[in-house]
Amino acid sequence: MSIVSAAVTTAVVTSPASASGVEAAATSVRVMTWNIHGSTANIPKLAAFIKRYDPDVLLVQEIQVTSQRNQVRGLAAELGWDTAAERADHVYFGRADHPGAPCGSGDDWVGNAIFTKFPIDKRVRFTLPRHSSCPGAGSVHRSLAGASVILPGSTKIAVWNTHLTVGAGAGRVQREAQARWIENYLDHTVPLVLAGDFNDVQGSTTYTIYPRAGWTDAGKNAGPTLNGKRIDYVWSKKATPTKAVSPALPQPAPGEPKLSDHRPVIVDLTIG
Repeated sequence: MSIVSAAVTTAVVTSPASASGVEAAATSVRVMTWNIHGSTANIPKLAAFIKRYDPDVLLVQEIQVTSQRNQVRGLAAELGWDTAAERADHVYFGRADHPGAPCGSGDDWVGNAIFTKFPIDKRVRFTLPRHSSCPGAGSVHRSLAGASVILPGSTKIAVWNTHLTVGAGAGRVQREAQARWIENYLDHTVPLVLAGDFNDVQGSTTYTIYPRAGWTDAGKNAGPTLNGKRIDYVWSKKATPTKAVSPALPQPAPGEPKLSDHRPVIVDLTIG
């Protein structure tokens, strides 16, 4: 079954409305994670690309909610999953920092969003550790957004989305502390998915924290996501990966920016 066309294998869900009417328990869920570079994001074109892969759970980093544009609401509307506020039953936005002015103030936010075809019954957000004050290395606030998602058959899965600090030196120290904090916190009995932009490569300390703690690198065979390296991940517990891909992005039209500087990662997971 092609990862482009595959969907939930035992309960195909095409909209939030149909999710509540499906009685058979899902055994396979498609997860897509993508850093969309929100400052230049073309939401309609991003949505068209996302629809090609038909994810059941979409985790987006660097998405913005500002006085000028609400990319969370816009992307939800383009996908047809929800057109209400970003705290609706199928969408959650976990803010992190202020776009263009890290550690500033105001009502404009950039952060991590969770979109799902299935209902969300719980949401939570944490600000991750920082070891430096603003301005300076590692000054951007980072967060972890989580949601409890109810699959068909009332099975629950905990979905987490994050974007760790970038850079070497102080940035690396901070990133490793964030990765450890997340792993220490995520101690649940339900199936777990943790995904996002970890800003580090396979074999790094940031990376090895997770397999040593029993996590599966679900996107291990997906391929590179940024400049020939793989720094975007889907980790899982009690959920077994069956397929993974990091598809190439289409070339932009003349004068238009790329869809993103990152490729997405798309993983099919069997729950249980």
